[in-house]
Amino acid sequence: MAQQKRKAEPRTRANPEKEFVNRQFKPFTAKNPQQKKLFQAAKDFSIVFATGCAGVGKTAVLTSYAAEQLGKGLIDKIVITRPSQEAAGESLGFLPGDINLKYEWVVAPVKSILEEVLGKSTVEMFLKDGKIEGIPLGYMRGRTIKNAIVIADEMQNSNPAQAEMLMTRIGENCKLFITGDLEQSDLRGINGLEVAVKYASWMPYAKVVEFGLDDIVRSYMTSDIIQSFRKFR
Repeated sequence: MAQQKRKAEPRTRANPEKEFVNRQFKPFTAKNPQQKKLFQAAKDFSIVFATGCAGVGKTAVLTSYAAEQLGKGLIDKIVITRPSQEAAGESLGFLPGDINLKYEWVVAPVKSILEEVLGKSTVEMFLKDGKIEGIPLGYMRGRTIKNAIVIADEMQNSNPAQAEMLMTRIGENCKLFITGDLEQSDLRGINGLEVAVKYASWMPYAKVVEFGLDDIVRSYMTSDIIQSFRKFR
């Protein structure tokens, strides 16, 4: 009589409560000494200001560092914020879709950087799970952010009150990265980035890294365009 095959028992995970995280990611490589300096500042300081013209990689460097920390499980989440830029009177409340779709414009400028470091599927999973979150700057009020990295981009378009509000959101084991170009502010008068750099950079846990035209890595055309418009201004 032929021996019956034993039915295979379903495999169970030893720790089913632990969710899958892709540990394979592409580490950041600096393209010039100033980028290397900024990446090191991200490691060593709790508050980092990265200022300078477009195309130098300010946001790319800091986003890459944050992505590595999230990918290694050293922080719980990345929060990305930026001042709201409403066009033609269209407010955020009238944008279609759920909360993630409404705030997609906050994450969109850095999503490709996150995907380059973590991989597209991992980024999608982290967005779904809330481990990567985009929040308009005005909606940061009242929050206390812990065990996370906050990336505040385009802060030259914030006002001083918004900058102060943002910086007081920092909780335990939290880093705050603030970027912007002081020459491209859409506001009249002094802006939040200018005030924060001037009056908060003295703190021993804060660091300012400034970029110039020689640090542009986007393309030679970016440098030419910036110089041309500087002459116009």
